[in-house]
Amino acid sequence: MLRITAAPIFDSMTLLTQQKLSELARLTLHRARGLENEFSALVGCGEIFDITDEVLVRLAIS
Repeated sequence: MLRITAAPIFDSMTLLTQQKLSELARLTLHRARGLENEFSALVGCGEIFDITDEVLVRLAIS
């Protein structure tokens, strides 16, 4: 069994911490612009978890 979660990313640039922004600033301007474009294109984030064992334990099935 799988548990799937998803969440939208409304403004990906606001998710970057000051430390990450200063790391980006050390990159060449061309590379930093490319990364900014990639971050701006993000629309969501998702995770997939295998919960098979958890379900079997709760149902007392081995």
